[in-house]
Amino acid sequence: MPDTFCVHCGNTVPQGSAFCPSCGQKAVAAPAAATPAAAVSPAVTPTVVTPPVTSYPQGQLYVPPPTNGQATAGFVLSLVGLFLSFLVIPVVLAVVFSAIGISRASQIEMETGQAKGKGLAIAGLIISIISAFGLFVWFLV
Repeated sequence: MPDTFCVHCGNTVPQGSAFCPSCGQKAVAAPAAATPAAAVSPAVTPTVVTPPVTSYPQGQLYVPPPTNGQATAGFVLSLVGLFLSFLVIPVVLAVVFSAIGISRASQIEMETGQAKGKGLAIAGLIISIISAFGLFVWFLV
């Protein structure tokens, strides 16, 4: 039996193979007399191969780590306090929520091994301290 070429990718298909070893398509072989470039049909588009889906053992569901709402609240309040620095309440609440968010992020990290929201809480604390300093300067002037 003469060598054959895959009509999808043009590579050599071993004799008796059901699938092309290069592209994985079903081996519909063109005769060896045809050149590999001529064997590739321009109307055929390559098939996209998707990776296999990871499955969890039966009865187990993926549970994402808990989110850190205090860190988010501290960050948002720090931004509000930054833009409305004449108001005392958002700045104070931002400091409180950011500090609680850092503490909660440390708890989540110990429980799950992933720190959720720690960066947001630290950023909220820094911005709220800057806002508090601006508020302090504003009251002095």
